[in-house]
Amino acid sequence: MKQGALMKKYTRGIGLLELMLSLAIIAILLVMATRYYSATTKSQRVDDTIQLLGELETAVNTQIANDGTEYIKINLADLVSNGYLSAGRVTGGATEPKLKNPWGGEAGFLHESADVKVTLENVPAQQCKDLSKKFFGGDGTSGCTSGQGTVTFTYLIK
Repeated sequence: MKQGALMKKYTRGIGLLELMLSLAIIAILLVMATRYYSATTKSQRVDDTIQLLGELETAVNTQIANDGTEYIKINLADLVSNGYLSAGRVTGGATEPKLKNPWGGEAGFLHESADVKVTLENVPAQQCKDLSKKFFGGDGTSGCTSGQGTVTFTYLIK
């Protein structure tokens, strides 16, 4: 009888082995979730950039076709005010809008005589290669330049 009472005493609660095993499983799941979230975030930024450049190209070409505007006269304020580009794609006021960069900050928007140049800074190297392959094909180096720890992706709308 005494031995049965001792057995009950030792079977209450969880042991150190069970606790350590549970913590190890939780840690593995957290690492997997963090990696998945990071990869998804990077992929979402690439997709957002592809969509942004597509919308911008459509807006520029629509303004040229509808208004007869030359490349040199295209600006973000006109694209937004004419409804060719969503106001959600720019920051700042209506008179001085700046193009949003999916990797933070503002994107460069420069109009030249025969094209419009869009520059995105702080793009991770792998994502710059992905964008380059999407827009230019080849090995993924076109349009990507490195300098001072950042990678810049440049796209010309013609």
